[in-house]
Amino acid sequence: MAVSASKSFIPCVVSPRVVAEAIRAAKNRLLFCSPGITLEESAAIVEAGRRMDSQSIWIYLDNSASAC
Repeated sequence: MAVSASKSFIPCVVSPRVVAEAIRAAKNRLLFCSPGITLEESAAIVEAGRRMDSQSIWIYLDNSASAC
């Protein structure tokens, strides 16, 4: 069986601080997918936007109450 060269996507639930640290550690691509966003996470995304190409950052938010 061949092993894929790309990493699998594994959704998980973590604290906003952990998410912000992961965002700050991103090198060339960022995908943020969440039912909402905290101030700490949004500040980390702004920082990432200053060092990465804006086309490399994707943000998906679901503002419906059922998503939470």
